[in-house]
Amino acid sequence: MEVHSFVENAISELQRANHDSKHPFRYFCLGTSKKGLVDQRTVVMRKFERYALSLFTDRRSPKVQQLKEEPFCHALFWHPRKKLQIRVITEAKFENAEVDKSQLGQLKDYNTIQAPGEEIENSQLYAIDFDSKNALEIKLMIKDLDVLLLDSEQHLRAKASIENDSLSKAVFVVP
Repeated sequence: MEVHSFVENAISELQRANHDSKHPFRYFCLGTSKKGLVDQRTVVMRKFERYALSLFTDRRSPKVQQLKEEPFCHALFWHPRKKLQIRVITEAKFENAEVDKSQLGQLKDYNTIQAPGEEIENSQLYAIDFDSKNALEIKLMIKDLDVLLLDSEQHLRAKASIENDSLSKAVFVVP
């Protein structure tokens, strides 16, 4: 198998998550930096465009401040049936980050009156503000990929870089 084909096949799995809400890449682990430590959480990929993925969040969430202080972060995707792992290094962008108001129904969890992490008395005591002023779209620009396929015959792993919106360097590495 040719290395560029291997990497492009992995990227096509990310694109499939755009159209298949049950695709395992729809949910991924996002790692940011917080005072020199890793802070991880599972997020929902809302959109994948060539070498960029988007997610929604509440602008008051800790990850927003972390990404403003250190815009480089990691995303980890795992496809259990295909045994395919994709690790990406991305750079967060916030320009034109206001969310379209037509998406408010799916964004209600990002529009609470209280900030994420704020203490409440019980699980039902938080209010929704349908104004959308706190809903934010974060675009993660892919810089580097590490693709690993676990296979009973032979594991495959490749590293690739993205420059000028195209796959610039891709090499196989030892898994």
